[in-house]
Amino acid sequence: MNNESVMDEGRTLDALLVRKAAAGDQRAFEELVALHQGLACAVAYAACGDFHRSEELAQEAFISAWRHLGQLKDPTAFRSWLCGIVRNQVADDQRRRQGQDRLRERLGPTDEVDPTPSPAAQAAGADEVAFVLRQLHLLPEIYREPMVLFYRSGESVAFVALQLEISEDLVRQRLARGRAMLTGRMEQALGVALRGSAPKPGFAAGVVGLIGAGSAPMAVGSGVSAKLAAGVGGWFWVMASGFLVGMSMLYGASRDSAISDNDWHVIRRAIWLQMGLFLLCVPILIYWVIVVAGASRPAVFLFGLLLMGFLQLGTIAGLRWRERKLRVEGLAESVVAKVWRFDYGQKGFWPAVTGYLLILGSSPNYSFLFVHRELAVSFKLLVFGTPVLLALMAGILVCFRPERFRRILMGFLILLCAQYLGFVGFMWARWEADGTLPLRGVLTAIQSFHASVLLGVSLVSYLWWRWEGWDHPAKCSADQQEAR
Repeated sequence: MNNESVMDEGRTLDALLVRKAAAGDQRAFEELVALHQGLACAVAYAACGDFHRSEELAQEAFISAWRHLGQLKDPTAFRSWLCGIVRNQVADDQRRRQGQDRLRERLGPTDEVDPTPSPAAQAAGADEVAFVLRQLHLLPEIYREPMVLFYRSGESVAFVALQLEISEDLVRQRLARGRAMLTGRMEQALGVALRGSAPKPGFAAGVVGLIGAGSAPMAVGSGVSAKLAAGVGGWFWVMASGFLVGMSMLYGASRDSAISDNDWHVIRRAIWLQMGLFLLCVPILIYWVIVVAGASRPAVFLFGLLLMGFLQLGTIAGLRWRERKLRVEGLAESVVAKVWRFDYGQKGFWPAVTGYLLILGSSPNYSFLFVHRELAVSFKLLVFGTPVLLALMAGILVCFRPERFRRILMGFLILLCAQYLGFVGFMWARWEADGTLPLRGVLTAIQSFHASVLLGVSLVSYLWWRWEGWDHPAKCSADQQEAR
């Protein structure tokens, strides 16, 4: 059987195992790892030069391959595709290490750096010298003596010839023969070392263990389904649709609740001003805090709370402005007071509550979109479905007891925060266990910021509704009497 036919059989086997693994068969993927672990570790070692680190990078490459099997258009090309992933893992690792080195240089040492190599580095250098000398002493004496004299004399052939009382041509012949023998012995020793450093039998099982039963690969496919699998998927569009519909309903509720045409003009200007500032300034601030400044998770969390406080102050200032405008129009104080309190029975109540629940029911867990490929289908449904279920339950309760909508929405916010913090805590514990948490700095910072926003909304709502009064006032307003 020639080499080409063997390669064809190997590609066919790869394709069969890839298709099974893409369908969720972890045993098939374990076979793929067992077949290609030597190749992956060799490519990693050739690039990084560290035996232990090369195995870690190869494992990370196999985990990445498992999660992105759907991006492999030709299953027979698994081997070359895997090598590309390994090289990318090594390159990313080297960039991270260089970034850490640059950060240490930027911070500067607190004391003068000792130029003497560390004990570990000295030990490594001594080991290398001892290894080479051992190979030299294994050479026959007729070749060993000229080599020792040659290098100790400053690489002078004439000096060696003089000391041994032989011709310079013979010295050159013995040196060439000794170098060839030393190279052969070094190569043999290298082969023994590399064979001893090959991945252990448990390597494949270890990769599958890191993958875990809670994650599944992307489905292999083509056309529209494969493109959707490569993108953020339908979850993004569901969230975006719920958010946009909720925003439009809040906008309509604001228009319906306006006391006069001038009041609606003031409300509309305030809405667009806040939206413009939020869409333009907040993403830039978040990018600067997380990516440029490299703030820690606690710092990003505090930044989110401060941002929510600033937005609340802006809302209060807008209401004050609206109140002054209504007084200028000469409206009664009882009418002006409606600016500060929104109750069941007022115009726009139901669209406002519905829009509020749509926004918070569709968008709170958006940060999990960045890792949705790592999640099993059941866990994915739990993460993205829980806020929707909570919003639906809150809406039903408001329908039955609208006069207590503040208490119902407050309970909804508390449960929303609890489920988000629970899911984030679960994922962080999982990433901590597999050693990838330090590599997810940007994502965990985003999740910390989002947690602070949810907690800030809950705190502001609690303080505001407590100031307003939790329940419906004893006396109905004129709007409520008209509604009856």
